[in-house]
Amino acid sequence: MDRVEVIKGPASLTYGSDAIGGVVNLISPPPVPEGTISGSVMATYGTNQGLFNNSLRLQGHNNGWVWGTILSAKEGKAYQNQHDGRVFATGFKEKGARAMIGLNKARGYSYFNASLFDDQQAIPDGSRDDVTRQFTKQVTEDDAFRPIVSPAELNSYNIPALHQHVQLYRIYNNSNFILDNGANLFVNLGYQFSHRREYTHPEDATTAGLNLHLTTYTYDFKYNQTFGDDYETTFGLNGQYQNNTIGGATDFPIPAYHQFDIGPFATIKRVLASLIYPQAHAMITGRLTGNRLILIP
Repeated sequence: MDRVEVIKGPASLTYGSDAIGGVVNLISPPPVPEGTISGSVMATYGTNQGLFNNSLRLQGHNNGWVWGTILSAKEGKAYQNQHDGRVFATGFKEKGARAMIGLNKARGYSYFNASLFDDQQAIPDGSRDDVTRQFTKQVTEDDAFRPIVSPAELNSYNIPALHQHVQLYRIYNNSNFILDNGANLFVNLGYQFSHRREYTHPEDATTAGLNLHLTTYTYDFKYNQTFGDDYETTFGLNGQYQNNTIGGATDFPIPAYHQFDIGPFATIKRVLASLIYPQAHAMITGRLTGNRLILIP
């Protein structure tokens, strides 16, 4: 992400009915300048979890065509603190990839993006042996006997049998078309598939206790027109279609469902002149440098 913006008030309605309380908008970095190819490599190691965090980024811009890719991989074993040592089942493995290609022209732009995210997280339960206070683990369905976790397991990068596996796939397009009358037509279309599994059976590690498939299609159309220097109007339509299904699993906490949302909207924004006298504004600015703000009538 390049930056984060918080949107509150009437403007949040342009992001759909679920955004009535406000929006946290994560904004991707803009394309690199024309005729440029740039990249970066990052490698990080953390001592607490033995964390390895590596990423590769490459992007370019030539003759209006923009492209980019990001690859990342991260893994860590059980974290440690001064009271417990290593805490069993707090390790993880995470991989991600994103690719983008687009076209920049005088009449607008259109970017196509595809990304995938794969995450495996151990599931800690915090159980301990009554005598030694060492961590124990579940090895049978009835949980009648819990062996103590060995030091080798605590220091291993392997994910234990009880864990969750989340995979997220996304394909989306962001376009801005500049019309003959100077207005802008923004079109955002997206597809997302989320697959979440929780493996909760120690004697059958390949059978999921929870297996959820969530498919989401989103659409967003905005027509933006400025009248003079004072009024900016936006008309639009947005919504989504969701299909939640349950795969082969032993638990069914969430029923399968279909959901369709659609909502038109219209906003008018007018820019008003400053309501603060220039003299007062100068005095307020001076007070701000002293970490204080005093409003002067």
